[in-house]
Amino acid sequence: MRVLLDTNIIIDREGEIPVPVDVQEFLRQSYELGWTILVHPLSRNELTGDKNETRRKKQLSKIATYPLLSDPPKPESDDIFLQSVGKPTSPNDLVDIALLFAVKAEAVAFLITNDQGIHRKAKKCNIENRVLTSDDAATIIRAQRVDDSLTSPPSIIKKPVHRLNFKDPILNELKSDYPTFTEWWTKISRAGRDAWIYLRDDDSLGAVLILKVEDGSLDCDQYFQNKKRIKICTLIVNYTGFRIGELFIKLAIEFCVKNGIDEIYLTHFTKENDYLIDLISNYGFSKVCEKHDYDKPEDVFLKTLTYTGPVKERCEAWDISSKFYPSFYCGPLVSKYLVPIRPNYHERLFLGFKQQLTIPELLGELEIPGNTIDKAYLSNSTIRRVERGDLLLFYRSQDFQKITSIGVVEEVHQGRLDSQEVQQILGKRTVLNKLEIENITERDSHILLFRNLFHFPNLIPISTLIERNLIKGAPQQIMSVGDKAFEYIIKESGIDSRYFIN
Repeated sequence: MRVLLDTNIIIDREGEIPVPVDVQEFLRQSYELGWTILVHPLSRNELTGDKNETRRKKQLSKIATYPLLSDPPKPESDDIFLQSVGKPTSPNDLVDIALLFAVKAEAVAFLITNDQGIHRKAKKCNIENRVLTSDDAATIIRAQRVDDSLTSPPSIIKKPVHRLNFKDPILNELKSDYPTFTEWWTKISRAGRDAWIYLRDDDSLGAVLILKVEDGSLDCDQYFQNKKRIKICTLIVNYTGFRIGELFIKLAIEFCVKNGIDEIYLTHFTKENDYLIDLISNYGFSKVCEKHDYDKPEDVFLKTLTYTGPVKERCEAWDISSKFYPSFYCGPLVSKYLVPIRPNYHERLFLGFKQQLTIPELLGELEIPGNTIDKAYLSNSTIRRVERGDLLLFYRSQDFQKITSIGVVEEVHQGRLDSQEVQQILGKRTVLNKLEIENITERDSHILLFRNLFHFPNLIPISTLIERNLIKGAPQQIMSVGDKAFEYIIKESGIDSRYFIN
């Protein structure tokens, strides 16, 4: 994007006075986004009129660091424009009009100026939405910047690609599959791209995730409309047993959510008994086309995060969360439940909930249930109405006494169950140890396998629901909540409503 700067912005930046914070932020972040910052030749000429020789030389030397707008359009070529803004009556007026006409003639996308006279003229020629103050520009840039502050355990670290060992064995398969892998790796290293990695005890790579924001179509044998998407460029896991692959899928989807992007994709040479395909299919990725850049076809798998179609039957509720995760159906076809969970279990089950770090996290250890999207809740609750597709609102009791998270039910198991049978059902989803499971299964037990959807940006105090007569009291076991209570909770939670399906 090409952006034109008025001299007053540059003088603020390079003069004797302290640089305004909004100007600093705009200039720094515009370079990070790849914007081209230009100055008009007449702005440079205007500075030559400064009678203070020391200041003039300093400003002219600094302005030389900015590219000039080449062959700028001439306002005198457009009589209608000049009638709107008025003919120039002074040298300064001539510069102002020339800056505005560069916008009007589509030579640049925006003009950044803090001169209110220029802003008044911009309104007269109907381009006021493209003539911005430095504060306006900083706001636009903040909205366009990529938020990569992902929630992961300390053992998953973000590092520049150039800091990774290109000779690490974990990359061997990619080097074999892609003849141009070395060139690509060099390119992204020089560009300053980052990777999320897990390091083994010997400092070799146990897992690597590299993401990229793209804006265009998909490069394959089918047509897809131009739009912003996240590409999973690299997802490889050699450190097995801790469900890091599932954690990486969760991080990639969190990246999409934080940046308002609805589609995510990856390319892959599918193999027999392919672990990656099994993993991504579970979270809504499906093959949509093929690429033919190499001597064998490369499959393209795409996932959409939002859903706008109808929901006619209850059975569709889980299907939506399965395919369009983290979107979820929350209409009248499903029930909603408050699920109490004590702090120590809450911390172990929800690693993504960062109000408080657990001891294993502080030590940098990987806890399997905390890495997963799909989790389990085991209790002696007597409620027997919970079904697949119902929504679970997790209430952290004792210390916070607030609702923190929401999940959707995948499976329900209940009754008198043998502890070994329960362990098989739970698999690696549970935070409970063998003794804890045995204690619970001494009586009728209740197992909920669920998909964790969101942790609430705004925690909901249980006392608020009681004060508003939305519930009678804090839940001691799983408790159903009415639509009015649920609507209040979900509205106040801070979750983006585009993930709600009614």
